[in-house]
Amino acid sequence: MEKREVKFLDANHNLFTVEVEITQRNGYPELTMSGNYGSSCGQCLDAINPANEHQAKLVELWNKYHLENVSKVKNIKDTLNDVIKNIINAEEFRKGKPLTGFDDSSLIDIVEQFTDFEDEEARLCAALVQMFDLSENDLEHVEINETSVTVQGINYIAGNDEQMDEKTYEYIKDSAWAFNKGFIIDHSSVLDNDEGSEQILSAIQEQCEGGNEAVLKLIDDFEEFADDAISADGRGHFLNNYNGAEEEASINGVYYYACRN
Repeated sequence: MEKREVKFLDANHNLFTVEVEITQRNGYPELTMSGNYGSSCGQCLDAINPANEHQAKLVELWNKYHLENVSKVKNIKDTLNDVIKNIINAEEFRKGKPLTGFDDSSLIDIVEQFTDFEDEEARLCAALVQMFDLSENDLEHVEINETSVTVQGINYIAGNDEQMDEKTYEYIKDSAWAFNKGFIIDHSSVLDNDEGSEQILSAIQEQCEGGNEAVLKLIDDFEEFADDAISADGRGHFLNNYNGAEEEASINGVYYYACRN
């Protein structure tokens, strides 16, 4: 059985992505299953609160046969394929009307109709719909508190370009002590690329967060320091501790971004 992936919301409205595969290992067909939700991944089956019998069956099979020899389990491939098919069908029904194909203004109107979001929050929610391919019934599982956003149980930092820069600056300011020594030295007129400067930085960095203020005082222009860091690594490197990615979508000509955290 080739690797298959299935996504679904459980009864707690948390989005799970589960991978299922049967491979030939140790001389026999072995079932492997793993998943992720929120900031967790791997063997997260105990976190699933099944929303229907098909999700419950998937959890049952996971519990019973993961890393087991399934050569003598009757019709195991067909059973797994049927369970996945039924979960996909149930998920399509749950999601309701898709929100693809609407122009930005119409999409904002739909968001305002089905949620309590207005103005900037409605525009951000519309952008989240585009980023994560949300349907009508998914809107009830979106939470927005300024730049702290939750979509289907997954937390994000989200906002427009200015807001995302501000959040990244905050992160960099709080973690300046952890930056590469050479990068800090390049942004300091006090330090030189010599052994003495590196020893000074090493002593400060050994204090971890406690040495952060000292490092900031050594940096000539913090905004330039932060801009160069963002230019080199991207905002997702700092704001997304899951995979470093930054999602984006445009609403009425304004770009919005989201970083999983």
